[in-house]
Amino acid sequence: MPSTDHYKDGYAQTWNFAFEQSLSKAWVLELSYMGTKGTRLDVQRAPNRALPGSPLTAEDRRLIGDAVGFTYETSDGNSIFHAGQARLTAN
Repeated sequence: MPSTDHYKDGYAQTWNFAFEQSLSKAWVLELSYMGTKGTRLDVQRAPNRALPGSPLTAEDRRLIGDAVGFTYETSDGNSIFHAGQARLTAN
């Protein structure tokens, strides 16, 4: 388990809006948007490994020779997502 001194709880924010407009008696235009941002997300790394494709054996690929494989976990990940949609419909 990561140290609570440096590990922060992650969270996500989501926002959206929509706009609708009648273009005529027969047509309606709808435009919408959605966004999500993740902050301080969990990231797990395996730092005691050589790059993929190394011709060495598993033992020789260890970057820290006396240490076994381990996973380093941090809360420094971030993400962002944007989506838009347009719809034209006939009444």
